[in-house]
Amino acid sequence: MRSILDDIYYGRYSREFTPTPEYRKAVNAMTKEWDAAKAVLGYEQVERLWGTQMEVACLEGADDFREGFRLGAALMLEVLDRR
Repeated sequence: MRSILDDIYYGRYSREFTPTPEYRKAVNAMTKEWDAAKAVLGYEQVERLWGTQMEVACLEGADDFREGFRLGAALMLEVLDRR
């Protein structure tokens, strides 16, 4: 039986993402909005704004991941403690 910890450590773990129709629709809407902003603000300004937005999103995503991992571990510890 393979260990998920070994897979993570050795870089064999990867998350599979399958975009849903709702996701595709949201991305298309976002793209239209960014294109409209570029027309008003200019390409360079919107690219800087986009870069800042992505930095914030990555930091939020990492924090959400850590909190989810902590929650999962806490749930496992609680379940194992009640044996």
